[in-house]
Amino acid sequence: MREFMKLFFNMGGRMRWGWRLILFVISFLVLSIFLSPLTYLWGEASFKLQEGKPHVQLNPWIGVLALILASVASVKYLDKRPVGSLGLKLHGAWWRELLIGIGLGIFLLLAFFLLTLALQGFIKKDLTSGDFWRQFLLLIGNAWGAVGEELLFRGFPLQVLIEGIGVVPALFVSSALFGLAHVQEQGWLGVVWAGSVGMLLAVSYLKTKALWMPIGIHFSFNYFVDLLESFIGVRLTLSVPMVFAALLLNGAVSIFILHFRKLEPHPHMAVLWQQHIHPAQPWAQLKAWWAKRKNKSGDAS
Repeated sequence: MREFMKLFFNMGGRMRWGWRLILFVISFLVLSIFLSPLTYLWGEASFKLQEGKPHVQLNPWIGVLALILASVASVKYLDKRPVGSLGLKLHGAWWRELLIGIGLGIFLLLAFFLLTLALQGFIKKDLTSGDFWRQFLLLIGNAWGAVGEELLFRGFPLQVLIEGIGVVPALFVSSALFGLAHVQEQGWLGVVWAGSVGMLLAVSYLKTKALWMPIGIHFSFNYFVDLLESFIGVRLTLSVPMVFAALLLNGAVSIFILHFRKLEPHPHMAVLWQQHIHPAQPWAQLKAWWAKRKNKSGDAS
Protein backbone atom coordinates (compact mmCIF):
# COMPACT_ATOMS: atom_id res chain seq x y z
CA MET A 1 0.00 0.00 0.00
CA ARG A 2 2.84 2.37 0.86
CA GLU A 3 4.49 1.77 -2.50
CA PHE A 4 1.19 2.44 -4.24
CA MET A 5 0.75 5.76 -2.39
CA LYS A 6 4.21 6.83 -3.53
CA LEU A 7 2.74 7.09 -7.02
CA PHE A 8 0.58 9.98 -5.80
CA PHE A 9 2.51 11.55 -2.91
CA ASN A 10 6.17 12.39 -2.31
CA MET A 11 8.19 11.62 0.82
CA GLY A 12 6.86 14.75 2.52
CA GLY A 13 3.25 13.67 2.02
CA ARG A 14 2.57 16.26 -0.68
CA MET A 15 0.71 15.29 -3.86
CA ARG A 16 3.06 14.97 -6.82
CA TRP A 17 3.05 17.84 -9.29
CA GLY A 18 1.66 15.85 -12.22
CA TRP A 19 -1.43 14.77 -10.29
CA ARG A 20 -2.01 18.34 -9.09
CA LEU A 21 -2.00 19.53 -12.69
CA ILE A 22 -4.42 16.78 -13.72
CA LEU A 23 -6.79 17.62 -10.84
CA PHE A 24 -6.63 21.32 -11.79
CA VAL A 25 -7.69 20.51 -15.37
CA ILE A 26 -10.44 18.17 -14.16
CA SER A 27 -11.79 20.76 -11.72
CA PHE A 28 -11.80 23.39 -14.49
CA LEU A 29 -13.75 21.09 -16.83
CA VAL A 30 -16.23 20.06 -14.12
CA LEU A 31 -16.85 23.67 -13.11
CA SER A 32 -17.31 24.67 -16.76
CA ILE A 33 -19.99 21.98 -17.14
CA PHE A 34 -21.59 22.90 -13.82
CA LEU A 35 -21.80 26.60 -14.81
CA SER A 36 -22.88 25.93 -18.39
CA PRO A 37 -26.65 26.32 -17.65
CA LEU A 38 -25.95 30.04 -17.26
CA THR A 39 -25.34 30.20 -21.01
CA TYR A 40 -28.93 29.08 -21.63
CA LEU A 41 -30.23 31.77 -19.29
CA TRP A 42 -28.18 34.31 -21.20
CA GLY A 43 -29.49 32.95 -24.46
CA GLU A 44 -33.03 33.72 -23.28
CA ALA A 45 -32.00 37.24 -22.25
CA SER A 46 -30.04 37.96 -25.42
CA PHE A 47 -33.19 37.74 -27.54
CA LYS A 48 -34.56 40.67 -25.57
CA LEU A 49 -31.73 42.97 -26.61
CA GLN A 50 -32.74 45.74 -28.91
CA GLU A 51 -32.32 45.11 -32.59
CA GLY A 52 -28.89 46.14 -33.86
CA LYS A 53 -27.09 45.46 -30.59
CA PRO A 54 -24.20 42.97 -30.80
CA HIS A 55 -24.80 39.48 -29.52
CA VAL A 56 -22.67 38.57 -26.51
CA GLN A 57 -21.41 35.01 -26.25
CA LEU A 58 -21.32 33.96 -22.63
CA ASN A 59 -19.35 30.71 -23.05
CA PRO A 60 -15.89 32.38 -22.79
CA TRP A 61 -17.03 34.32 -19.72
CA ILE A 62 -18.17 31.11 -18.05
CA GLY A 63 -14.82 29.51 -18.91
CA VAL A 64 -12.89 32.32 -17.22
CA LEU A 65 -15.11 32.12 -14.14
CA ALA A 66 -14.47 28.37 -14.00
CA LEU A 67 -10.72 29.03 -14.29
CA ILE A 68 -10.80 31.49 -11.40
CA LEU A 69 -12.68 29.04 -9.18
CA ALA A 70 -10.46 26.09 -10.18
CA SER A 71 -7.29 28.11 -9.56
CA VAL A 72 -8.43 29.30 -6.13
CA ALA A 73 -9.56 25.80 -5.13
CA SER A 74 -6.30 24.21 -6.35
CA VAL A 75 -4.11 26.70 -4.48
CA LYS A 76 -6.15 26.51 -1.28
CA TYR A 77 -7.00 22.81 -1.08
CA LEU A 78 -4.39 20.98 -3.19
CA ASP A 79 -1.35 23.08 -2.30
CA LYS A 80 -2.72 24.36 1.02
CA ARG A 81 -1.12 27.78 0.61
CA PRO A 82 -2.47 31.35 0.64
CA VAL A 83 -4.60 32.24 -2.38
CA GLY A 84 -2.59 35.46 -2.70
CA SER A 85 0.45 33.46 -3.79
CA LEU A 86 -1.37 32.75 -7.07
CA GLY A 87 -0.59 36.31 -8.15
CA LEU A 88 -3.91 38.18 -8.08
CA LYS A 89 -3.43 39.73 -4.65
CA LEU A 90 -4.06 43.49 -4.51
CA HIS A 91 -0.68 44.29 -3.00
CA GLY A 92 0.69 47.81 -2.71
CA ALA A 93 2.03 48.02 -6.27
CA TRP A 94 -0.49 45.96 -8.24
CA TRP A 95 -1.79 48.98 -10.14
CA ARG A 96 1.77 50.02 -11.08
CA GLU A 97 2.53 46.55 -12.46
CA LEU A 98 -0.76 46.58 -14.37
CA LEU A 99 -0.01 49.99 -15.92
CA ILE A 100 3.53 48.94 -16.85
CA GLY A 101 2.05 45.87 -18.51
CA ILE A 102 -0.48 47.95 -20.43
CA GLY A 103 2.32 50.26 -21.56
CA LEU A 104 4.48 47.34 -22.70
CA GLY A 105 1.54 45.85 -24.57
CA ILE A 106 1.00 49.13 -26.44
CA PHE A 107 4.73 49.35 -27.19
CA LEU A 108 4.77 45.81 -28.59
CA LEU A 109 1.74 46.54 -30.75
CA LEU A 110 3.26 49.75 -32.13
CA ALA A 111 6.52 47.93 -32.87
CA PHE A 112 4.62 45.09 -34.53
CA PHE A 113 2.55 47.61 -36.50
CA LEU A 114 5.70 49.35 -37.82
CA LEU A 115 7.38 46.03 -38.63
CA THR A 116 4.30 44.94 -40.57
CA LEU A 117 4.26 48.25 -42.44
CA ALA A 118 7.94 47.92 -43.32
CA LEU A 119 8.06 44.22 -44.21
CA GLN A 120 4.75 43.30 -45.83
CA GLY A 121 1.91 45.80 -45.49
CA PHE A 122 -1.60 45.16 -44.20
CA ILE A 123 -4.73 43.35 -45.22
CA LYS A 124 -7.64 45.75 -45.57
CA LYS A 125 -10.98 44.85 -44.03
CA ASP A 126 -14.34 46.51 -43.49
CA LEU A 127 -14.65 48.99 -40.64
CA THR A 128 -16.64 47.63 -37.70
CA SER A 129 -16.24 50.37 -35.12
CA GLY A 130 -19.89 50.13 -34.06
CA ASP A 131 -21.45 52.06 -31.20
CA PHE A 132 -20.48 52.60 -27.57
CA TRP A 133 -22.07 49.28 -26.51
CA ARG A 134 -19.88 47.31 -28.90
CA GLN A 135 -16.70 49.12 -27.83
CA PHE A 136 -17.55 48.65 -24.15
CA LEU A 137 -18.01 44.91 -24.66
CA LEU A 138 -14.74 44.81 -26.59
CA LEU A 139 -12.93 46.42 -23.66
CA ILE A 140 -14.48 44.21 -20.98
CA GLY A 141 -14.18 41.06 -23.09
CA ASN A 142 -10.47 41.57 -23.72
CA ALA A 143 -9.82 42.31 -20.04
CA TRP A 144 -11.77 39.23 -18.91
CA GLY A 145 -10.10 37.07 -21.55
CA ALA A 146 -6.62 38.24 -20.50
CA VAL A 147 -7.34 37.23 -16.91
CA GLY A 148 -8.53 33.80 -18.05
CA GLU A 149 -5.59 33.03 -20.33
CA GLU A 150 -3.07 34.16 -17.73
CA LEU A 151 -4.66 31.90 -15.14
CA LEU A 152 -4.64 29.01 -17.60
CA PHE A 153 -1.09 29.34 -18.97
CA ARG A 154 0.76 31.19 -16.20
CA GLY A 155 -0.96 31.10 -12.76
CA PHE A 156 -1.27 27.78 -10.95
CA PRO A 157 -0.12 25.54 -13.86
CA LEU A 158 3.17 27.42 -14.29
CA GLN A 159 3.79 27.38 -10.53
CA VAL A 160 3.27 23.62 -10.44
CA LEU A 161 5.52 23.12 -13.48
CA ILE A 162 8.25 25.18 -11.79
CA GLU A 163 8.03 22.91 -8.75
CA GLY A 164 7.95 19.80 -10.92
CA ILE A 165 10.57 20.34 -13.63
CA GLY A 166 12.37 23.57 -12.74
CA VAL A 167 12.12 27.21 -13.79
CA VAL A 168 13.66 27.15 -17.27
CA PRO A 169 11.94 23.96 -18.50
CA ALA A 170 8.64 25.25 -17.09
CA LEU A 171 8.97 28.52 -19.00
CA PHE A 172 9.51 26.65 -22.27
CA VAL A 173 6.69 24.16 -21.66
CA SER A 174 4.13 26.83 -20.75
CA SER A 175 5.19 28.98 -23.72
CA ALA A 176 4.91 26.02 -26.10
CA LEU A 177 1.43 25.20 -24.82
CA PHE A 178 0.40 28.85 -25.20
CA GLY A 179 1.68 28.80 -28.78
CA LEU A 180 -0.12 25.56 -29.63
CA ALA A 181 -3.36 27.01 -28.31
CA HIS A 182 -3.23 29.47 -31.24
CA VAL A 183 -2.62 26.93 -34.01
CA GLN A 184 -6.24 26.71 -35.17
CA GLU A 185 -6.67 30.48 -35.41
CA GLN A 186 -3.22 31.53 -36.66
CA GLY A 187 -1.54 28.41 -38.08
CA TRP A 188 1.99 27.22 -37.35
CA LEU A 189 3.53 30.64 -37.83
CA GLY A 190 1.12 31.79 -35.15
CA VAL A 191 2.33 28.98 -32.87
CA VAL A 192 5.90 30.28 -33.07
CA TRP A 193 4.84 33.90 -32.66
CA ALA A 194 2.42 33.24 -29.78
CA GLY A 195 5.01 30.98 -28.14
CA SER A 196 7.48 33.89 -28.02
CA VAL A 197 4.76 36.12 -26.57
CA GLY A 198 4.00 33.39 -24.03
CA MET A 199 7.65 33.38 -22.98
CA LEU A 200 7.53 37.16 -22.47
CA LEU A 201 4.36 36.86 -20.38
CA ALA A 202 5.83 34.02 -18.31
CA VAL A 203 9.03 36.01 -17.70
CA SER A 204 7.00 39.00 -16.50
CA TYR A 205 5.07 36.70 -14.14
CA LEU A 206 8.27 35.18 -12.81
CA LYS A 207 9.89 38.60 -12.39
CA THR A 208 7.03 40.25 -10.47
CA LYS A 209 5.67 37.09 -8.80
CA ALA A 210 2.20 38.42 -9.71
CA LEU A 211 -0.20 38.23 -12.64
CA TRP A 212 -0.92 41.96 -12.97
CA MET A 213 1.87 42.77 -15.41
CA PRO A 214 1.22 39.85 -17.81
CA ILE A 215 -2.51 40.61 -17.65
CA GLY A 216 -1.77 44.22 -18.60
CA ILE A 217 0.44 43.20 -21.53
CA HIS A 218 -2.04 40.60 -22.74
CA PHE A 219 -5.07 42.88 -22.44
CA SER A 220 -3.62 45.99 -24.07
CA PHE A 221 -2.09 44.14 -27.02
CA ASN A 222 -5.29 42.25 -27.85
CA TYR A 223 -7.56 45.21 -27.22
CA PHE A 224 -5.64 47.63 -29.41
CA VAL A 225 -5.32 45.04 -32.17
CA ASP A 226 -9.12 44.88 -32.17
CA LEU A 227 -9.29 48.68 -32.22
CA LEU A 228 -7.00 48.77 -35.25
CA GLU A 229 -9.35 46.44 -37.09
CA SER A 230 -12.46 48.33 -35.96
CA PHE A 231 -11.42 51.95 -36.60
CA ILE A 232 -8.63 51.81 -39.18
CA GLY A 233 -9.74 48.74 -41.09
CA VAL A 234 -6.42 46.88 -41.16
CA ARG A 235 -5.57 43.38 -40.01
CA LEU A 236 -2.13 42.37 -38.79
CA THR A 237 -0.97 39.21 -40.55
CA LEU A 238 1.97 36.86 -40.02
CA SER A 239 4.75 35.94 -42.42
CA VAL A 240 8.15 34.31 -41.95
CA PRO A 241 10.03 37.67 -41.82
CA MET A 242 7.41 39.06 -39.43
CA VAL A 243 7.63 36.07 -37.09
CA PHE A 244 11.44 36.22 -37.10
CA ALA A 245 11.35 39.95 -36.27
CA ALA A 246 8.75 39.30 -33.54
CA LEU A 247 10.98 36.61 -32.01
CA LEU A 248 13.84 39.10 -31.77
CA LEU A 249 11.57 41.81 -30.38
CA ASN A 250 9.87 39.60 -27.78
CA GLY A 251 13.23 38.14 -26.77
CA ALA A 252 14.73 41.61 -26.30
CA VAL A 253 11.76 42.76 -24.19
CA SER A 254 11.95 39.57 -22.08
CA ILE A 255 15.64 40.20 -21.38
CA PHE A 256 14.86 43.83 -20.51
CA ILE A 257 12.19 42.71 -18.02
CA LEU A 258 14.56 40.23 -16.39
CA HIS A 259 17.38 42.73 -15.95
CA PHE A 260 15.44 45.93 -15.22
CA ARG A 261 16.39 46.57 -11.60
CA LYS A 262 13.50 48.91 -10.80
CA LEU A 263 11.03 46.18 -11.69
CA GLU A 264 11.14 43.96 -8.63
CA PRO A 265 8.37 41.92 -6.98
CA HIS A 266 6.44 43.53 -4.19
CA PRO A 267 7.99 42.40 -0.85
CA HIS A 268 4.80 40.61 0.16
CA MET A 269 4.72 38.62 -3.09
CA ALA A 270 8.43 37.84 -2.83
CA VAL A 271 7.86 36.40 0.66
CA LEU A 272 4.86 34.35 -0.48
CA TRP A 273 6.85 32.79 -3.33
CA GLN A 274 9.86 32.17 -1.12
CA GLN A 275 7.72 30.39 1.44
CA HIS A 276 5.42 28.40 -0.86
CA ILE A 277 6.95 27.99 -4.34
CA HIS A 278 9.97 25.69 -4.32
CA PRO A 279 11.51 25.27 -7.80
CA ALA A 280 12.80 21.85 -8.76
CA GLN A 281 16.52 21.51 -9.52
CA PRO A 282 16.49 19.05 -12.43
CA TRP A 283 20.18 19.34 -13.27
CA ALA A 284 21.25 18.82 -9.64
CA GLN A 285 18.89 15.84 -9.40
CA LEU A 286 20.32 14.39 -12.62
CA LYS A 287 23.88 14.79 -11.35
CA ALA A 288 22.96 13.13 -8.05
CA TRP A 289 21.30 10.24 -9.89
CA TRP A 290 24.34 9.81 -12.15
CA ALA A 291 26.74 9.89 -9.19
CA LYS A 292 24.64 7.31 -7.36
CA ARG A 293 24.60 5.10 -10.43
CA LYS A 294 28.37 5.32 -10.79
CA ASN A 295 28.85 4.43 -7.13
CA LYS A 296 26.63 1.38 -7.53
CA SER A 297 28.52 0.20 -10.59
CA GLY A 298 31.81 0.76 -8.76
CA ASP A 299 30.68 -1.29 -5.79
CA ALA A 300 29.52 -4.09 -8.09
CA SER A 301 32.94 -4.30 -9.74
